[in-house]
Amino acid sequence: MKQSKSYYDCKNCDTRIQVHQGGTRSGKTYSICQALIEWCVNNENAGWVITIIRKTMPSLKASVMRDFFEILENEGWYSPMNHNKSSSQYILFGNVIEFVSIQEPQRIRGRKRHIAFLNECNE
Repeated sequence: MKQSKSYYDCKNCDTRIQVHQGGTRSGKTYSICQALIEWCVNNENAGWVITIIRKTMPSLKASVMRDFFEILENEGWYSPMNHNKSSSQYILFGNVIEFVSIQEPQRIRGRKRHIAFLNECNE
């Protein structure tokens, strides 16, 4: 299956910070979710913390979380046992994916993470 440019840009990037630009519905969010999920699959039990951030929790649930869980379900990897809905965390192959809105800045400051994905950071 052919992936979007954002998918390959994300996977092949060797810089500390990446910026993905494109129009609405261009596949950026979906592709980045695919790359992060693939990283977790290929690095089972690495214990990494990946934080996915958006301005509000409603917008996070309606966009990134919808894409993320759709991918997991399509691959047969979603398990309710790994999904802590109250803390908005998912354990994926021994890695933690946490979904955080910046309306809750105390959840972001001072926390250790390995990857931060800021979705729609221009908000």
